[in-house]
Amino acid sequence: MNPIIVERSEQVACPKCHHRFPLSEGLSHQAIERHAEAFEKSLAERHRKLEAQLAGEARAQFDVQLKAKDAVLEKFRAEELQLRRHLHELEEAKKNVDVDYQRKLDEEMKRREALFQAQIAGLRGEVAGLKRKLEQGSQQLQGEALELSLESVLKSAFPLDEIVPVPKGMNGADLLQHVRLPSGLVML
Repeated sequence: MNPIIVERSEQVACPKCHHRFPLSEGLSHQAIERHAEAFEKSLAERHRKLEAQLAGEARAQFDVQLKAKDAVLEKFRAEELQLRRHLHELEEAKKNVDVDYQRKLDEEMKRREALFQAQIAGLRGEVAGLKRKLEQGSQQLQGEALELSLESVLKSAFPLDEIVPVPKGMNGADLLQHVRLPSGLVML
């Protein structure tokens, strides 16, 4: 139900004598307050429902982002496990390789481990930041922040791929990912 708003100075006519007078003279102050209270209650209820809806949408979008980040973390863990297994196989197969080669391999593993840890720390920081933004900002700002965070995560997780934002107003996804093979070819 949408309330009708009429100015107090609006001229009305008496249905019996057709005398014109301002609406404020024809309505009692109590009736005006009653209608104003009803309008305020209606407006407050609509505001509460809209906030609840926006909070639900923000929570759902946050959950999707969190699941995506968890999937990326799981992928990194699987890659780390695979790298550790591969390293063990190399150590068994190449026991007689000179010390310099072994040092280079160890340095690369430390670098990847440090990178992995930095990415995990960055993702955790982004998750914490997203939680704060979820509690603070408006739905639109949260959505834009989550889009930017997801774009950053995807670019860091898939450096060979091209991550392209979809222009505002377009239906569908917010980001497009063009998967590139190490050779440079684009997967369709």
